[in-house]
Amino acid sequence: MCLSYRSLHFFVCAYLFCSSICVADEAVENKLTNVKTIYVIPMKDRLEHFITNEIVKWGQFEVTLNPREADALWSDTTDVDMKGLLSDQAKIHRTTARTRGTAFLIDMKTEKVLWSAAKKPSGSFLVGGDKSARELAQEIVGQLKKDVGKKK
Repeated sequence: MCLSYRSLHFFVCAYLFCSSICVADEAVENKLTNVKTIYVIPMKDRLEHFITNEIVKWGQFEVTLNPREADALWSDTTDVDMKGLLSDQAKIHRTTARTRGTAFLIDMKTEKVLWSAAKKPSGSFLVGGDKSARELAQEIVGQLKKDVGKKK
């Protein structure tokens, strides 16, 4: 059986594409291996309550109220004062994120972003406009579940 150049090119491209997806999945898996406990920082529109609820219901990670006990920080922005957050006199304020629907899981020791997602903040809310904080939290944590679930 003789494969044409075009067929061979297709199979090589398909193989490379599938391989890159597997490598990306492994990267998420490896980055989250050491994360057991997450601190969810106060966010715009009180999204942290709904994010925390979704994470706890899932059961993959524990959620702590003390940032010093966390392996990772969950935030809606990368503009976080980690040293201030970990100080004894830390006064934790809501983030000043200007966007809605972004999420970042940040390593507390290295301050590197381990995982991120961006979800469209409009739509649904009973087909009238902006998604509720609950809907947005379900979508964002759902994306993390999907990304972590790829390793299983």
